[in-house]
Amino acid sequence: LIGMENLFIYLYDNPDEIKLLIEKIYNYISGVLDMLESFRNDIHAVHLGDDWGTQQAPLMSIEMFRDFYKPYYKEIIRKIHNLGMDVWLHTDGKVNNLIGEFIDMKLDVINLQQCNVLGIEDIRQKYRGRITFDCPVDIQRTLPSGSREQIEDEAKRLLEEWGTPCGGFIATDYGSTDQDHQAIGCSRRQAQTALAAFKKFGRYK
Repeated sequence: LIGMENLFIYLYDNPDEIKLLIEKIYNYISGVLDMLESFRNDIHAVHLGDDWGTQQAPLMSIEMFRDFYKPYYKEIIRKIHNLGMDVWLHTDGKVNNLIGEFIDMKLDVINLQQCNVLGIEDIRQKYRGRITFDCPVDIQRTLPSGSREQIEDEAKRLLEEWGTPCGGFIATDYGSTDQDHQAIGCSRRQAQTALAAFKKFGRYK
């Protein structure tokens, strides 16, 4: 609403105004959630889509995220749970340190699409079994440019290292159309290879 560059400047120079803006956005989202009451038994989950990371780190410090955004996320997640629905969140980027914050807020499922930016081993050590991961084969590197063997190996590794009965792993594709795959330089064949690998190596067939 105010532009990305202005947002980051105002977080420092005009924090009260930014908090007012965030509260207005929260009030709008809260109103939408109130309208879902009549769908309580028909909708199983609500999906939130935000990108919180660059290729190197979260967009802001953990302390700033906790101050400006976490209280509102926490309340949104609470309201959705009170409707009897799970909460899914998408975020791109290297958000390793933020995942713990979302776990603390009782987020059910996190959609991550750049496992090599995050580091498969780092995520396994910190968060395996604590949250459900919804993830394709890496959409930046492996899926668009990897060989069949590389795609299959990464699908197998994700299942083994991120998936547990306690947390779980949902194997996904980047999209459902050729246009979706073309957006990341991926062919239909590569996408089908990844899905076939998830099915092949998945514990639950």
